Amino acid sequence: MATSGSILGNPVRRTEDPRILRGDADYFDDLEVEGLLHVAFVRSTMAHASIESVDTSEAVTMPGVVAVYTADDLGLEPGQGFAMVPAALSRPPLARDVVRFVGDIVAVIVAETRAQAVDAAEMVIVDYDPLPTVIDPEAALADGAPLVFPEHGSNLASASRRCRWSPTASSSSSTATTGSPRTSPHRTRTACATRSREWWDCTRNGFGW
Repeated sequence: MATSGSILGNPVRRTEDPRILRGDADYFDDLEVEGLLHVAFVRSTMAHASIESVDTSEAVTMPGVVAVYTADDLGLEPGQGFAMVPAALSRPPLARDVVRFVGDIVAVIVAETRAQAVDAAEMVIVDYDPLPTVIDPEAALADGAPLVFPEHGSNLASASRRCRWSPTASSSSSTATTGSPRTSPHRTRTACATRSREWWDCTRNGFGW
């Protein structure tokens, strides 16, 4: 039900259309900010590989380039966006030693214009040594599957169990069954996955642990 004074459930009259249609609207790229610089990322073209070397020598000489950074230059600590994921799955903002998905950031170009940053990014040469890959979440959980984070020892990012009470003929007895695993890609777009198992077991304090 629509609420008075709310945009939810109510028709909203658009007021921005006239200036957009006339070409009078300002966009972010139209803003003139003194000292503004532009960034372009050099991203991995491989799903899983060791980084043998990153050659930025030609990129730093390109017109308009202010700086070129790699993981070694910035020394940023690894981070993790999910609190429930083990610390072993943390990774630095810029890939160090290993890339773990296509698009993993290897280097950053800072330049005076967007075009100059993009041109310089294309001059960065990254030498990769391909590593085994796995793209199916279920296959990633199999024994012997290539590990995205070998130090973690598994591609399982997190696991949880849910209890659902199912009454039987006798309230003092119940049976336990395990549902099929449900997986979803890890945030780093690799085959790391979360698994949820549904248990119907109310014989141990009402929870299937």
